[in-house]
Amino acid sequence: MVFLGFVFELGFNMGILSYMQGDLLNRAKTYLSHESYQKKYLYNKCKKEMEDFETGYKNVDYFLFKGLLSGSNFFNEWVEAKTNGRAYKVEYFQANFLKVFEENKLKTEHREYIKNELKLQLNVDIEKEELDKYSKKGEFVHADSIILISVRNKYHLCVIDNYTSVGHITNFYNIENLKNILEQRTNNLRKKSTFSNLSVDSVNNELDINIQSPINNYLLGEGNKDKPLSKMIQAGSYADSFIEFLENKSKINIKDFASICVAGYTDKEICTTNLNHEQHDILKQYRNLYNCMDLRNIDSSYEYKQELTYKIMRRNLKKFFDIDSQIFEQFENLSTGVDEITFEEVHDTYQNTAGLYNSNSFRNEHAQRITNNLKNKSIFILFLTGNAGIGKTTAIVEYLKNKQSGYIFLYLSPRLQVNQDIKHKFCNEYGNLYDNQAVYLTRSGTDVSNSINIEQLTDTVHKVKDTPTKGVLHLLCEDIHSTIKNNVSNKIIATASIQSLKQVGEDKTTAKHLIKMFRSIYNEINNTIIMNKAENFVRNFKDVIIMIDEITGDAAGVEFLKEIINIVIKNIYEGLSPSLKQKVNFKIIVADASITNKEVILKHLKTAVPEPDKIYFKKVKDSAPKYMEEEVFKFQKLPSVIINTNSFPAKSLRIKYNLILDNKGGDTKIVDEKIVADLEASLKEHKQVIIYIQNKARLEYIQNKIFDKFKQDEYLVIHSSITNKEKNEIDSKKNNAKIILMTSSASRGISFPKATAILVDVPNFSIEQNIMEILQVIYRGRGNEEIDKNNDKSIYFYIHEVIWDKNSPRSLINIFGLLILLKTSILTRIYGNYKGISLIPIGGKGISASSVTLVDNFSSLLSALKREFYKSRDVEIKVLMDSLYSFLDIFTIETNNEIFKQPIDTIKKDFYDKWNNSITDLIDFKPLKNPKIIGDLMIFEIKEDITARLNISANSNFKKLQALLIKHKASKNFNESIRKLIKDTLETINYFAKTSPEKSKDLLNTKSSLGNYVAIPIATPFILKELEEHEEVDNKVSLKNVLERYVKSNYNINNVLPITQRYKDIPYISFSSASLSTCRNQIFNQNYLLCSTEINLVNLMLLKP
Repeated sequence: MVFLGFVFELGFNMGILSYMQGDLLNRAKTYLSHESYQKKYLYNKCKKEMEDFETGYKNVDYFLFKGLLSGSNFFNEWVEAKTNGRAYKVEYFQANFLKVFEENKLKTEHREYIKNELKLQLNVDIEKEELDKYSKKGEFVHADSIILISVRNKYHLCVIDNYTSVGHITNFYNIENLKNILEQRTNNLRKKSTFSNLSVDSVNNELDINIQSPINNYLLGEGNKDKPLSKMIQAGSYADSFIEFLENKSKINIKDFASICVAGYTDKEICTTNLNHEQHDILKQYRNLYNCMDLRNIDSSYEYKQELTYKIMRRNLKKFFDIDSQIFEQFENLSTGVDEITFEEVHDTYQNTAGLYNSNSFRNEHAQRITNNLKNKSIFILFLTGNAGIGKTTAIVEYLKNKQSGYIFLYLSPRLQVNQDIKHKFCNEYGNLYDNQAVYLTRSGTDVSNSINIEQLTDTVHKVKDTPTKGVLHLLCEDIHSTIKNNVSNKIIATASIQSLKQVGEDKTTAKHLIKMFRSIYNEINNTIIMNKAENFVRNFKDVIIMIDEITGDAAGVEFLKEIINIVIKNIYEGLSPSLKQKVNFKIIVADASITNKEVILKHLKTAVPEPDKIYFKKVKDSAPKYMEEEVFKFQKLPSVIINTNSFPAKSLRIKYNLILDNKGGDTKIVDEKIVADLEASLKEHKQVIIYIQNKARLEYIQNKIFDKFKQDEYLVIHSSITNKEKNEIDSKKNNAKIILMTSSASRGISFPKATAILVDVPNFSIEQNIMEILQVIYRGRGNEEIDKNNDKSIYFYIHEVIWDKNSPRSLINIFGLLILLKTSILTRIYGNYKGISLIPIGGKGISASSVTLVDNFSSLLSALKREFYKSRDVEIKVLMDSLYSFLDIFTIETNNEIFKQPIDTIKKDFYDKWNNSITDLIDFKPLKNPKIIGDLMIFEIKEDITARLNISANSNFKKLQALLIKHKASKNFNESIRKLIKDTLETINYFAKTSPEKSKDLLNTKSSLGNYVAIPIATPFILKELEEHEEVDNKVSLKNVLERYVKSNYNINNVLPITQRYKDIPYISFSSASLSTCRNQIFNQNYLLCSTEINLVNLMLLKP
């Protein structure tokens, strides 16, 4: 069965070959014309080697087809990443097309084959001694694929080594088998590492990572078991060998290489290293490593060498946390059940947020620096990156309240609660604005009205009409303009809760509406300032301050900042006359406690290119604490200042780590029970305790556990699904509550002055985002100066990790890595760095499409109802869900032929017809439009608008569904967003109830193509008949759910369709993702030295504490 791996490799190289031209292509076709590539030859090979040869035939077809797609996709994405659309020339392409399946092929034939290709492609002669040398283990003659291209006299090299798992053959034509394979791959990705999708990036482009002892022992041991990693190391060896050969032949100098990519490509995942010529030494280390590897004897001394690496990790961890030897021994002796390991540390050498600093209070010193820079007209951008609770917005509000002249203050944040806090700061003790002349304007999502507009095209076809609505920013900027135009006030305070910047066209986003607030002085038609009106504006408004808060808490924050700079500074300010510029003070303020230094600003905020969440890594030469820093620099060529503080509001901080290492299978109730027990013990010494858990169901489990022990007004529950009434009660209840139960929706903007203990459940998913939220959560207990200054505070962390193999030291990498990331990130925020290492978790970057469609809303409603049902087990919710499912029948999407180049039912026949004639005919066989391959799925980016076609069943009981929706529309058990979804759905039902309800109808809904994708199993063209006959038995493991889980294990996605499990013919999911293309590009990005994140993490664990 091993030859099936060669089938995939052949297909992969043929996929690359499809981009070649001229003599190279013709020679390859000559080699491929050999009889051993005929279909009947390979089928006969199956018959001889396999008992179930019929399934063997199907595997041959599948691996060849998948290989063709994979090779084509890999080459296309690599070239795109390296050339950015510029012209390139293929200098050399090495792949084995010579009698791949001939067992009796002589080694001399293969050597002669390589010799000829080197001469014909590179015009390089290779002598016999050289050929002997480069034919040994680890030398380039054995490489699966070598691609060398040139772009503007610089070279880009890619070397790939393939692997296909063919331990047992699988019938891909059986739908249940296909589902099992996809589920298995999903589980393996999730098991492999908590950090499988973690992004680690350096702040200064020097990754401080070197593949040296002891990490080489880790690579040596792990490389024997981790196929993508071992194949990457193997490819690295071949790359070093090839570069050495080229240099010896004086063909190409190492300095001429713009990039070098080595890839381990398996049928499940890709592992890459991306280097520039200065990092070439890493390839030499890979070469040495590969020559030390004994892939046939994986239980040899490498286990011992790897164990030496683990010992260093354990020793470093013990020292890093100063763990008692007796406690640490528990890591060495894990049981077969559940082990609880607890240790703690106390910190008291930091700067107290409420304490003194240089004879002034720390907060006052910080506020004074902000005030000084607000007054300075030569500074355009002010970055306030101090820790939460330092008083960033308070300082700005006080500056404005003390001004006699007029101002415009526009405050934008993704959190509604933070906006309410701004208003409170501008009010006096009676709840009125501090100045009778001031006005407060605000907008939120509740102000945006969407009416459902459906038009009838035919008797049975209806279409959702595009009805442009004014969004939050649009409405608020019009309000500001109206206030200015009508001379209502010259002190304008405006806040908006904006969830995300949206794309509204090829080059425009919703940020374009900012210009509307300047309509009184700006002509949008010819893009010029109206000078006579500008004079009046400057006379009335001496300060124009636009503040964007939590820029890293929203994926679109970076693009938003770029748009604000363009509109406010470049369009408005720079359009003013020199004399007017001297009279007005324009400021853009970026406030974010997740950013701690200038380098991160320059690295992360400089461009709006989409990126995933990541953790920035930096080694600092001066490891002394940095409590307050102020630095002037240029951002987007504009004079800017960063004011950063690092502190914590407590006399001392006790951090207790509770590790629950579980060999039983991962029941989170173990953790929840531990949290409840610790809560009860904590309340004996703490007046108020915060519990932070990301999972709402688990939060409610804890709520139910404490329900009988505490009065209802003694605890407060805050999560994204709470009702408006509950939101309004937070401020009045928070000081009296003993217990605060919260998810990340409350991690920012709400403070609890009496809280002196915080119990934090640490999620083992979306590590970057969750550590970023935890850094916010630990500052929620603040606001009472006496408590902050004089009281000790405690943080309890709960880390639950399933141990898959207690005898493998590797099983502890996740827990060790998470502990180090957690502690270093926290102490970076409190001290500025920890022992010379700075770790800064940052949210991703990207812009989503401008709106969610009506069909998306149906899907969102059902998902929300499902979550509510699992929480409450309310039978009425289940009845509503079932009624909606029966109403929403078959779902299809129309993508304007952006997936298939030919009818899908012709692909299988065409594949066989071409292969029956000659395998060379398959080189140009491209029935699909540039799919991206992940494992056993193909993903298509839809670049034109998608039309969703939803069939409304004639059997629907409209009256029953209407009654259910009306009943739940006003339910206090649902939050505002769910009730809005119910309202939209009800309007749709009302429409169809009036239009021939006895007939089935199609509802068409067009959605923007920006960031939309469709995922389909690779096997689909070969299993159409089986799919037609297949019936789902279990909705929990339906093809839709399996596909969704599989894609989600690789990328962050949302707006997943179809709504139900029913397909017309082809299984697929449609979804949107702001970062998928960036994540793909990351595979070939030099900023990521090792796409194997685990290695980056291991390197961190091996640094001396």
